[in-house]
Amino acid sequence: MSIKPSNADRVLIALSGCQQYLDRFEYPRRYSQRGLVERLGMAQSHISREVTTLISKGLLISERRRVANERKRVTAYILTEKGQDKVEELSAELANCEVLHRGDDGQLKRNSLEDLVANVEPLEWANILKQAKTHDGLPLIEINIEGDEGELDLSSETITLLIEMAQLKMATGDAIQAALRLRRAATLHRRTGNAFGEAKCLLIAAGLDGHIADVNHLNSLVDKVGESAFNADELLALGGFSSKLDDGNALQQAIQRGRDLSLLLETKEIEENEVLDIIKDLSVGAASRPELVADIALKHCSQATLEAAWELDLSVNTRGHVGFSLFQLNGDKSILQQLKKLFEEIEDAAGIEVCERLLSS
Repeated sequence: MSIKPSNADRVLIALSGCQQYLDRFEYPRRYSQRGLVERLGMAQSHISREVTTLISKGLLISERRRVANERKRVTAYILTEKGQDKVEELSAELANCEVLHRGDDGQLKRNSLEDLVANVEPLEWANILKQAKTHDGLPLIEINIEGDEGELDLSSETITLLIEMAQLKMATGDAIQAALRLRRAATLHRRTGNAFGEAKCLLIAAGLDGHIADVNHLNSLVDKVGESAFNADELLALGGFSSKLDDGNALQQAIQRGRDLSLLLETKEIEENEVLDIIKDLSVGAASRPELVADIALKHCSQATLEAAWELDLSVNTRGHVGFSLFQLNGDKSILQQLKKLFEEIEDAAGIEVCERLLSS
């Protein structure tokens, strides 16, 4: 490994520990292709390129596996025995890497990375080194391990786990708790110098609860990384604070109308026809946002809006919420039968039990 770890090194290190989950029904999302994109702040095409090289070297294998919070099997990765040995080698190199940092007196001091930043996962060391500047041939570490939120226990509160917890909260409709975890992940990204990761977490969190603590800081992050790194949904979270959105873009306008409607439905009643018009725009083509449609339908809670949401490709938890709500209105037991089959596929005992109880009543 050179002074700074390569993207291939980071991919390997990110897969550390995957072997203990091989016999589980669900493989952790962190070891899937999408999980690596989120954790490493790399484009999916770059992940694919690095993975192809690593597979050719016999360091990992690719499989389609059942992954947490995914309805279908997705691409995931497993370290080979050779890959595990390589990860151990890289981890030792990272721990012993000599780095420079400024002491309390402002003078440069030399330490091993492990001595300077203890009790963190090797991936955090790799991320720190990747962002570090070089001074006299050594990495210069300028991160703040203790900040205004106190000391961060990166060993137990990793970015990966926070993002996974946020995804679980989003799947159950708890947007507030999901946003809190994403902002915590953004803080950790900031401490390790990952501007892309910080901006992405803050944008998604803002999209969930509409809150942006420091608009100027977030705008500066987006400018630094480049707008092309973010999708329209994420940039829309900046709303009226941003000049980055094209007011003439019909796609962005449709999504924004949907989000505005979702907020309005929390405080006032909206005519069904108006709601259905917006749902129609959000149900087809590039503007298709099934989860947003479901959120709108569950808040409006009319048979027509719930039926529109039921026809879309929803996550398991959201489909359950929509299906049970629709059944309460129309009593159609075929909905319960479809839900029961879905819950059986993912071995959701609680969901199966609810369906069976309602079917027998």
